[in-house]
Amino acid sequence: MKKVLISAGEPSGDLHGGSLIRELKKLVEVEFYGMGGDRMREAGCHILYDCSGLSVVGFSEIFSKLRRLREASRTLNRFMLEEKPSLVVLIDYPGFNLRLARMAKAKSIPVVYYVAPQVWAWGNWRIRAIEKYVDELICILPFETDFYRRYSVRTTFVGHPLLDSVSSELCGADFREQFRLEKEKILIGLLPGSRREEVRRILPIMLEVKRSLEQLLEAQFVLIVFPGVNSEVRAMLGKHATNMTIVENRTHEAIKHSDILLCTSGTVTLEALILGTPMLILYKVSFLSWLIGRLLVKIPCIGLVNIIAGKEIAREFVQFAAKPSKIVDASVRLLNTRATVEDELRSVRGKLGERGAAKKAAVVVTQMLTRCS
Repeated sequence: MKKVLISAGEPSGDLHGGSLIRELKKLVEVEFYGMGGDRMREAGCHILYDCSGLSVVGFSEIFSKLRRLREASRTLNRFMLEEKPSLVVLIDYPGFNLRLARMAKAKSIPVVYYVAPQVWAWGNWRIRAIEKYVDELICILPFETDFYRRYSVRTTFVGHPLLDSVSSELCGADFREQFRLEKEKILIGLLPGSRREEVRRILPIMLEVKRSLEQLLEAQFVLIVFPGVNSEVRAMLGKHATNMTIVENRTHEAIKHSDILLCTSGTVTLEALILGTPMLILYKVSFLSWLIGRLLVKIPCIGLVNIIAGKEIAREFVQFAAKPSKIVDASVRLLNTRATVEDELRSVRGKLGERGAAKKAAVVVTQMLTRCS
């Protein structure tokens, strides 16, 4: 039986990998191996290296992960040498995965890249590596195909995979009742991130914002916590835990039922976009990462919702601008203009494409398997 090697280095990639594997199983008889997490394992992938804890925020933070990244690279390279898989599928995580693509090409193994590297934002030098080592690029953002077609890269746009896993229809109407939240009272969502580095830098700011808003508004708060950072979050809460409901494993419902959301940059901004919740975006990394980012990042916005919109519809508070007083003022303004922002979000939501991203991506992967058989 054919073998396919799949590499995902972050929770979002693990999620997309699991969905892709399930769709591929409907189309072709193959065995799946790779780097991933629980979602890929549950879908039937033999996990050669667990990606838990490999995700990083910023540029300098990667140094703390170097030993594990080398281990993962050696493990996957050894598998390619010994088992000679028919195909390598890479999911996001470009710093690691483009090196893996080079290793695969050196062994004449075809490469499909699902969730294209965001070289349009930074890392333009990676275009050459993509041209050289990637046989098929699967894009999930609407403007990416036009960008990559300027170069000799085969691309397919499949829509964003979040459209299949995030839906207002799946969010129970009785969320507030279940968590004993008042129906008529303002609900402000706080989402400090899924990575330890994010939580350590962002949560203290959010807690200061909460304290100030409590003095200005009759509001209640919901803190959205991911399992991997639960202990860090609870240790940091202290006296701030009053007037706040902690929610775990109900992320989408908590976002949907919040009147506004304070969140980190990244995938969560698209989840809020799909669910129609107005948001403010907070981003803070180490000084070194911020300095490197200033030199490398070429786009004016960091939030995906703003990048897709082509303008700032979700106010961004980046690094030194992430001051509690500014965020408090912006929160009050956002509550007062919520209806207008919701209309803008509905307009931008249509740019994400249609549902069925994993299904369409599976067709592309299957076609590649057929060509290389």
